[in-house]
Amino acid sequence: SMSNEDCSIVYDHESRTFRLTQMADESTTCASRFEVVGHAKGVNKEVSNPVPTTTSSESRIPRPPNAWIIYRSQKSKEIRKQNPHATAGFISTAVSKMWKLESREARLRYNSKAIEAQKLHREMYPGYKYNASGKKGRLGAARS
Repeated sequence: SMSNEDCSIVYDHESRTFRLTQMADESTTCASRFEVVGHAKGVNKEVSNPVPTTTSSESRIPRPPNAWIIYRSQKSKEIRKQNPHATAGFISTAVSKMWKLESREARLRYNSKAIEAQKLHREMYPGYKYNASGKKGRLGAARS
């Protein structure tokens, strides 16, 4: 059940994650913790807070979410609501098929959400460079 609720893309400084939240929630959020990045239309109302992505290293900067990441997080929540016992693999496959079937217009909408998130990310972390050797690199080093 998609609704045409206006949502805000919010950056959570405490958990260093991006979230989608209903605009009505803006007044209740703690201003120093949450920063509104951009707005998204037609986002599912029930958007729960994602688990913070920061691991033990507090200095890790999150990557800005791309269109697919934003789409996937929104759609997996919809699928999980309808089918609470769905496995991660099932959800991943389903969302992947849904994305392929989306219209050009729909994909462009998610693209502009991603651009908004990137703009904010650039303002917050001006010197940010993505380091591809993240977790995999560390795990590989530990094994050898």
